[in-house]
Amino acid sequence: MLRRVLRGEDLPRINPMVDIGNVASIKYLVPIGLYDIDSFGGKDLVIRYARNGEVFNPIGSPKRSLSDNQIILSTIDGLILHVYPYRDSETTKIRNETRNVLIVIAGVPGIENERLLESAQFIIDLAIKYLGGSASMKPVVVKDEKDIQLR
Repeated sequence: MLRRVLRGEDLPRINPMVDIGNVASIKYLVPIGLYDIDSFGGKDLVIRYARNGEVFNPIGSPKRSLSDNQIILSTIDGLILHVYPYRDSETTKIRNETRNVLIVIAGVPGIENERLLESAQFIIDLAIKYLGGSASMKPVVVKDEKDIQLR
């Protein structure tokens, strides 16, 4: 996001929730993913390495094969939401009709946890203020290379 702004390019306008996520990403300099919870049925999620040849459908690009060194966020039954920390899925993207949103703030080396939590709270506060609804935050810290199940 920040690279686009620095190049003088416009940010994509998808809907107000994505706008809030983009603003937060630029303000806090962290990768942020937003996902339509209903598109994956609210199933449990896993952060794991992709399997060689596993297929991913990125937003705005053709489907592609992944390699086993790529970290992904997927449902427990294999639907890929995200290639960590930068690429989101066409299948689970935010649409105008989206009502339930999963927010994933991607921590990377050199980014302190406090900034991640502040960016999440910023998104939640703006979403509640301007879009209504409610929210809860459940921080998950991944510290090793084993699969982590999220609920």
